[in-house]
Amino acid sequence: MGITCSNCVNTFHNDSITIEEKRVKQQRDIRLHPQIFRHVDKAIEYVNRCVSNPDVHFSVTAKNCVTLSIKSRDVTVTFGETLGSIFAFTKNSFSGVGEYTAEGEFSLTRCIDFLYIYSNITDYVRVGDTKAPLLGIVTLKSTGKECNQLTEHLIDNPTYVSLITNNISEINIGIYDGAGEMIPFGADAITVIRLHFRHVQ
Repeated sequence: MGITCSNCVNTFHNDSITIEEKRVKQQRDIRLHPQIFRHVDKAIEYVNRCVSNPDVHFSVTAKNCVTLSIKSRDVTVTFGETLGSIFAFTKNSFSGVGEYTAEGEFSLTRCIDFLYIYSNITDYVRVGDTKAPLLGIVTLKSTGKECNQLTEHLIDNPTYVSLITNNISEINIGIYDGAGEMIPFGADAITVIRLHFRHVQ
């Protein structure tokens, strides 16, 4: 089996930020639409444009750690679970005046290190403490180059998986991350998967 794919993974993919202002009893839900960023500062600029609130500002340190600044004691900022992980915060909600800096680096590729490839034609195999129709696992190589940069992943010593049927009319492939979420490839991403079938008597 082999896969050729671009490293066009959306940095943001409908992730959410909620800003609650207790003084005026107002809550605003902000959606970060699918976007690919290759530079942390550009991604932070986009977040600030979406937030557009004088009491809430995002910046990034020299070590690519996100800092959230809140200038009002009445404001609470809450990240959706995925966004908190992308920003590398250890908690998702912050209240009151202060500067809060993430403990890890901002991940432009959504903390995705591996691609888990599944198919509807294969038997279930053990994956951790469960079973799933897994074809293989490959490393996502993000080089920071443009989206048309293709990377080929070949599995030199494949483990063959039994088919669930001898009559194949359609093959469905799903590519997911380690959390079980479908990989949010960019709109212009190219992905090609090659399967190898072996006759068993």
